Amino acid sequence: KLATHFEQVGLPLSIVTTNWFMCLYTNTLPSETVLRVWDVLMLPPVGSVVLARVGIALLKSDEPRLLSTSDFCQLADRLQQIGHAAYDARELLAVGYRSLNAMPAARKVLSTLQQIHKTNCAVRQSPEATIHEVRQRIQAHRVSSSGEAGSAMR
Repeated sequence: KLATHFEQVGLPLSIVTTNWFMCLYTNTLPSETVLRVWDVLMLPPVGSVVLARVGIALLKSDEPRLLSTSDFCQLADRLQQIGHAAYDARELLAVGYRSLNAMPAARKVLSTLQQIHKTNCAVRQSPEATIHEVRQRIQAHRVSSSGEAGSAMR
């Protein structure tokens, strides 16, 4: 609903959410809530998508007000005010982690974000592991090349 509404009003959500994500909500949430979000951000299995989940929770918690606003400037202003009174970090995270799991579209988006994170983590292996893998591939290539050369001479 919200995505369609933002499109109809002509307001790209990235205008607001870029600041949320780049500043890790320091300009959006009260400090005690920000610290709790950061705590969750540091947890390896769930932290990777906390920023997206908090963003979705903020939008969900203010959905009726946002949907009732059809003026571009008023909607942008409301989006900038979201979260300033979110002093209950437990409630915000509950919406972000429990309530959103019931929404198929949100589950799909979050699943995609988790897959991207896993891929990024898999690619960022230690330099030693990368060097070891490259050496193994070179060695395997040399062995297969020398076997081909030996059979060609015969």
